[in-house]
Amino acid sequence: MDTSKILAFRHASQSGLLLESWLQKLDRVPDHASKVTVLSDLPGVLQKIVFRGAREKLSWTAWRQDNAIWFFTARMVSAPLANVPRPGLKISGYDQKGRLIECGVWVDVPRRGWKRCAL
Repeated sequence: MDTSKILAFRHASQSGLLLESWLQKLDRVPDHASKVTVLSDLPGVLQKIVFRGAREKLSWTAWRQDNAIWFFTARMVSAPLANVPRPGLKISGYDQKGRLIECGVWVDVPRRGWKRCAL
């Protein structure tokens, strides 16, 4: 049974909170960066990623410091960890020109923190 649609619907509101947790716990954004909260403050190429991702229930977050932008999208997926499927977060990171710079599936493991899944 394909659970991806169920997970996307059930966890769409949680994926943004989990993405923020991932960024904070893994120290992915510089301390002095400012959060971008308005879509129109992003470059057009990143706005297009947000619009395209709306169909997939993607959450997004962006941070800016001077001319640098850290932009991430996330969606809930079923992730294998220790051969047991569990809810995970597929995270993609982009630079300010819209180039994909990282992508992976992560699971927040109780008492162990965020762990990347080997797919």
